[in-house]
This record gives sequence, C-alpha cells and structure tokens, in this order.
Amino acid sequence: MYTVAMYLKVKVTALAKKERISKISSDTFLISVREKAAGGAANARVCSILSGMYVVEGKKPRVRIVSGHTSPSKIISIDLAQTHERFPENPEGDI
Repeated sequence: MYTVAMYLKVKVTALAKKERISKISSDTFLISVREKAAGGAANARVCSILSGMYVVEGKKPRVRIVSGHTSPSKIISIDLAQTHERFPENPEGDI
C-alpha cells in the first residue's frame, strides 16, 4: 500500500490575538493560532486547521508534522490518498 502525500512549509505564530491563514505560495503558509506553543497545543491546532482545509474522499486527511516540532518553521505532511498497487497476474512467472 502506498500513501500519496503533499508537503507544506508552514510558519506558525502562537498566542496570536486572531487565528489567520495566509498563503504565500502553492506550498507555503503563514498560520497564526491562539494556543500556546508549550505542550504542543499550537501544533495540534495547526494540524486541525490544515486537516479541515483538505477533505479527501469525504473525510479529513491525516496531517502530521515532519520536522519543526519545537520551531515556528515546520514541514507538514498531508496524506491525500492510499493506493494499493496491483500487479497483473502472470501465469508463466516471468518478470
């Protein structure tokens, strides 16, 4: 099984007065959240916001932080789909 993922670069501002999302380019966002950075609350909110932006097959996708857990600059992976690769039956066993 293969997972098709999209990667985003995100710059996060914690403890903002107002939640805000700014798209800088096709794969770069500035996100302001009201939660504190301590304890991963801001990270959880960022993942929640991004999962709500991308609905795949009628459900929210898996969003995870790949790098930057303790930094304002993060790389985030969004799983868009899972595919099963099927090989054709070859009765002779040739490759």
